[in-house]
Amino acid sequence: EVYIYSNLSDFIEKLGTKKVLAFTTELNEETGASASVVLVGPEGGFSDSELKMLTSSENILLTRLPNPIMKSVTAVPFALGKIQ
Repeated sequence: EVYIYSNLSDFIEKLGTKKVLAFTTELNEETGASASVVLVGPEGGFSDSELKMLTSSENILLTRLPNPIMKSVTAVPFALGKIQ
């Protein structure tokens, strides 16, 4: 299922207990973790305030995305390969 939210805070509020794997280019490390939801951010990357929201949520696991820009046709299979 694909959901589109108007802003990041709405997304975080509606998570409940679901674990989220969020891809970012702003980190230098890769996290191997189980998640049931994948968050793909904006083309220009997350803003500083968005990164603070993501890192302050215990349900969101940030992992480094190797390419700064990934087309949707490759982002979906990449994401499916990362979640376990």
